[in-house]
Amino acid sequence: MEREIQLLSPENLPLDLGELGVVTEAEAIIPGVYEASMRQEGSLLLSETFIVLSEAPSISAAAKKYGKYDLDYPGLLVYGENCSVDSRCIIEYELCRYKKLYGIPLSPKDSMRISIAFGRELHPEYFGPYAVPQETPWGRTTRYKVIANGVFWLESEWCQRGLAVSFPVYDNISKEAAKLAVSFNPKWELPYIFFLEEDSCVPVFELVLSMEEGELLCSIDPYALMNALYIQHPDYAVSNNAVEQAGIHLGGILSFTPENGTEYISF
Repeated sequence: MEREIQLLSPENLPLDLGELGVVTEAEAIIPGVYEASMRQEGSLLLSETFIVLSEAPSISAAAKKYGKYDLDYPGLLVYGENCSVDSRCIIEYELCRYKKLYGIPLSPKDSMRISIAFGRELHPEYFGPYAVPQETPWGRTTRYKVIANGVFWLESEWCQRGLAVSFPVYDNISKEAAKLAVSFNPKWELPYIFFLEEDSCVPVFELVLSMEEGELLCSIDPYALMNALYIQHPDYAVSNNAVEQAGIHLGGILSFTPENGTEYISF
């Protein structure tokens, strides 16, 4: 580890890590872990990054698998927003864990809950997927179907069906869709927003559009979903089509096919 420590000392910076960027500043925060500023080639902007020494005992082997490295410097593992998927939340969590285990006070910017919230979306294989909410605006959850990680189709003890979307997944829906959410704010570790069954077609439509291949975990009938939009929220459907016809492509022209009904998801 001594070589890597020397590489990150102020007198040896900046340090070029190839495609990962150039390290301009680095400060040790716990043994073997550095907060760093990095600059991409051809850019003047700096990004906040973590650099972990490959032999650092303070970071788990599972977390080290997410670090990226330059072949000339395999002992320096980089976690940043410029990696294929932002991996900083993993090190933020491991930092909080280390500090709690060793009685080190957390800094104001340390938040294990926030790291977990973003981590469950970006790296569910490390943090685990989002948990199904047990309480809803309509009583306790009795049945559920996972539409995608952090997106749940629910039925409650009041026999009400609806949609639950976790933080920060709900940042992927529009302000117009968010206005349809039901007011409900229990004191949970991770917040959710809820939609009545008749309003759920709007956020489901927007979330499915934003999903990459493999993220959708259950069957959604696209024709029934478009019908539901036309019947439950016709102004939204008309507005979507107007935007599409203007050349701003979102999810395509919505069509109405009565023979397909409106049940776009079922238990």
